[in-house]
Amino acid sequence: MRRLIYVPIIHTEADMGSLKELLKQKYIEQVGEKAWEEHKKTVEETWQDIEKGLEALGLPYSRVKLYQDGLPCCGREPELVKELAAEGNPNYQLLLKLMEKGAEVVGTEDPVLLLEEYRSLLHPPKAERKSALGGQVRLKKRDTFIAQRIHHSLKEGEIGILFLGLLHRVDKELPSDIQVEFFLEHLSQRA
Repeated sequence: MRRLIYVPIIHTEADMGSLKELLKQKYIEQVGEKAWEEHKKTVEETWQDIEKGLEALGLPYSRVKLYQDGLPCCGREPELVKELAAEGNPNYQLLLKLMEKGAEVVGTEDPVLLLEEYRSLLHPPKAERKSALGGQVRLKKRDTFIAQRIHHSLKEGEIGILFLGLLHRVDKELPSDIQVEFFLEHLSQRA
C-alpha cells in the first residue's frame, strides 16, 4: 500500500518570493495593517501545530517522501529546501528537519506551470480579471502534474507527505491505490 498524508498549508510571506511585497500591500489595502499582523501570527502558529502534529505520528522517515507546493522538479530540490529554510521560511525549515530525520524531498511541480502561475499573478490577463476560470484551469493542470509526480515516485510501502495550499485538490487526481489521509483529521484526533 502507498500512503499519502495531505497537509493543507497557509503560505508564508517567504513563500511568495519576489511577489512578497506586492501581495502584502494588496492584503493590507483590503483588510488593514492589524489584520496583516494577525494573519502572520496565525500562519506562524499553524506551522508550529503542523510540526507538532507530524512529530506525533511517529513516521518511519527512511520511508517518507516529501512533496511541496511550489517546489519545482529541477534536480536541486534539497539545495532549494536548505536555501529557503536559511531565509527563515517555516515551511522549508520543517522540510529540512524532516530531511535530517531521513525523509526524501521530491520535486513536485512542473517549472513551466509554476512560471505561468507567477506571471499571471504579476500581470493577470484581462479575461482573468473578470473571471477566475483561467486560474482554475492552471490550478487543475498543476494538480494533475502533482498527482502524476506522486504516482510515479511514491513506491509500495512508502509514505508521502504533501504540503499543499488550500485551493488545490490533488486528492481528486490520485490513483485509487494511494491511501489519502487528511492531516487535519490527525490533528482533530489529538485534540
